[in-house]
Amino acid sequence: MAIRVRGIGPIYWGLDRDHTGSRSSSYAWVVETTPPYRKSTWGHLFAIGRYALHFGFCVRETDPKEIARWEGEGLGVTPEEIAEWRGPSNPVLRTPAEWCDEFGVSVIDPDGWRGDLSLPWETPITETDFWRRAMVSTLSGDSHSWWGQS
Repeated sequence: MAIRVRGIGPIYWGLDRDHTGSRSSSYAWVVETTPPYRKSTWGHLFAIGRYALHFGFCVRETDPKEIARWEGEGLGVTPEEIAEWRGPSNPVLRTPAEWCDEFGVSVIDPDGWRGDLSLPWETPITETDFWRRAMVSTLSGDSHSWWGQS
């Protein structure tokens, strides 16, 4: 299982949106194998249905040997796999043509890529940036696919 961890100082919390455990309350632990390399010293989780709130206390590790030991503890997921997950810290970048293919639209007149918003068409951008630019451009296509209604 993997969750996005947030924290302030020695306190951390995270929400597991796909909790599969059978207990509604239990001790828990967190190990981050990417910066800032936190490891829980005490943790707990409360679950309701598929959601579980993890919280606890943690320490930050700066010793590369200790971090390497953590990575070898059989965490079930690698930092490379985590890096592939979608999220604000790792946005998916695609070219506008790739976003068009995904959403079944065509940009007929790319006003969103001119003027103050000037950007070469081949430049990979986030989905949010694509739609920000596309909404001030002339589009054509199946409008149902834009809203996820196939």
